[in-house]
Amino acid sequence: MRFFNLPLKWKHTFAVGYTQGDFTHTFSQLYRSGYTDEMPVSVRNGSFIPTEWNRKVGNYITYNYSLGYTGFEDFDMIFGIKNLLDRDPPFTAHQNDFSAGAGWEPRVADPRGRAYTLQVNYKF
Repeated sequence: MRFFNLPLKWKHTFAVGYTQGDFTHTFSQLYRSGYTDEMPVSVRNGSFIPTEWNRKVGNYITYNYSLGYTGFEDFDMIFGIKNLLDRDPPFTAHQNDFSAGAGWEPRVADPRGRAYTLQVNYKF
């Protein structure tokens, strides 16, 4: 079995933050450029070619936001939203391990959709 090396031409995570008083805002973008997918075995040998299959995997862009508050005496908290726009990962054949990533590439995208986080830090 060969292992497919992802040919991403560009990837970045960009974040900007702003603090006003006890509040901190952070907005970030995660970007992964599109790439040419590996060819599934069924397409390579001609036994089955899905009607919608395309070797060009699209770009993957998600946005995240968090709001922090530090106005309490002994603790602070951060509420966050990952994948703010609930973006689905681009489809890929992903033949690397035949299990994780059924239709998406786990090294590039996250299929879980929008998620909420809460972090609380307490000082003893």
